[in-house]
Amino acid sequence: MPPRRPLTFWSQSVAFRATFAAAATLPQAAQAYIGPGAGLTALGTVIALILALGLAIVGFVWYPLKRLRRKRKRASDGDKADREPE
Repeated sequence: MPPRRPLTFWSQSVAFRATFAAAATLPQAAQAYIGPGAGLTALGTVIALILALGLAIVGFVWYPLKRLRRKRKRASDGDKADREPE
């Protein structure tokens, strides 16, 4: 029988990854329960986070546009007042 070569780092890594992938695909029971209180709290947190991000986007986009529109309106109102004959 020929002498056995020692495993290199690469072959050890491949063997470990193959073993891990095989073990990860085996089904196992989660043995976890989320009660109605915890579930509603998690759902409420997700909804609040989505709404907060939406309002932040609106705040960063809408209010500068609103100020720009107000500034343009004031400038155009000033131009109209200058054009009217006395």
